[in-house]
Amino acid sequence: MRTYNHSEAVDEVITIMNTAMTDYVQHLPKEADNPRQMIALRNAYAQQQAMLQNQKSNSVEQQRVLLDAFQAELKYIQEQRSTGKNNQNLLKTLYDEVVNAEAITLANNIEE
Repeated sequence: MRTYNHSEAVDEVITIMNTAMTDYVQHLPKEADNPRQMIALRNAYAQQQAMLQNQKSNSVEQQRVLLDAFQAELKYIQEQRSTGKNNQNLLKTLYDEVVNAEAITLANNIEE
């Protein structure tokens, strides 16, 4: 079984979709060729392709935003811990959860 990073996975999906779309269009009965249906099909296909390309190009930026959010959360938790006004066990649990989520995101980022 092969493992994929995000970019490779999106490329694989695009390749599969291209092949499937080509096969589908080639096997359509020519007498049933409806221009409106073909335009709708091409439009839906183009939108799907654009969404996949957008997902592929935005993944790095999205991870950067996510990592920045984790840092902000950790800072807030540290500030709350230093005041001593909140439940310290809850803050420790939150801190551990954010650190784990950040580690997973970083590990996924390294794979790509």
